[in-house]
Amino acid sequence: FGFCDIKKFTETTEVLQEEIMEFVNTVANIVHTRVISQSGSANKNMGDGFLIVWKFPDFVTAEQITNFEDAPLHVVECVQRTADKAMAAFLKIMVDLRRSRELKRFIVTHELGQHLDGPGVGMGFGLHVGWAIEGPIGSQYKVDASYLSPHVNIASRLEAATRHFKVPILFSDAFQRLLPKNVQEKVRQVDCLTVKGSSVPLAVYTYDIDLQTFCHSGKDHASSNQTMHLEQQLPTADLPRLYRSFHHEFRTSLQLYIAGQWKTAKDHLERAHKHYASIMGEGKTDGPSDALLETMSMHNFEAPHGWRGHRKLINK
Repeated sequence: FGFCDIKKFTETTEVLQEEIMEFVNTVANIVHTRVISQSGSANKNMGDGFLIVWKFPDFVTAEQITNFEDAPLHVVECVQRTADKAMAAFLKIMVDLRRSRELKRFIVTHELGQHLDGPGVGMGFGLHVGWAIEGPIGSQYKVDASYLSPHVNIASRLEAATRHFKVPILFSDAFQRLLPKNVQEKVRQVDCLTVKGSSVPLAVYTYDIDLQTFCHSGKDHASSNQTMHLEQQLPTADLPRLYRSFHHEFRTSLQLYIAGQWKTAKDHLERAHKHYASIMGEGKTDGPSDALLETMSMHNFEAPHGWRGHRKLINK
């Protein structure tokens, strides 16, 4: 399941007023086009949000997803293709939002940029995998085809958490393990959480994509259909120094944070900040690093009594 939501929607509505419908439909066209091109389906349009679904073929069983490492090769390849397409669709939507001439017109004409978080229209994205009950919901007056499942809610919670971590996309470990190995190498775990409505800890990941560099490259990598080689289609923030220095320090700090060694984790995070600023530019900070530092600072960098390596995320 994928969930995506337009950021700063309330502010955008106040600025655009009667033109907000055209704005939303422009975003919807971008979302739907990319999702369908990657074998997904748009299930719900909710004003500022969209519920997206990718379904596995009938021959793939829930048990095979649970014990994915032991599944037959044809099942593994099918599931990896599906997960890869879901990831590719969301990353390509990010690029299309920045490049859209229609959205740029809204930004320029209505001076919308001062109300947004970045240089273009932003969305948050959440991805999770799990079972669901599919069917009609409603009455004789109104019926919608929909999905009922706690896993749909988790995708929504992950999307909402992108604001806390200041990243465009978050996904669960359940989804991450289904990605092809070459894509897994590009993702980064940012925390271990329980979300509202679930007591099961989730290792939460993001995909570091350098949107600013890519959107000014003049190349339409996003038109490629070779989703099994995602890292060749979309640039990531994978400068050698960033991965060798920043990512090493961040991974070390996350391991220490989970282990409850918060003072040492703080030292590594501060070094990670320096590496990040030296590569991305002075004054630039990494959202997940900020989130971890903020969490630990509330406890004076001492893990709470009974710390089990995860925390409860407070959001919608």
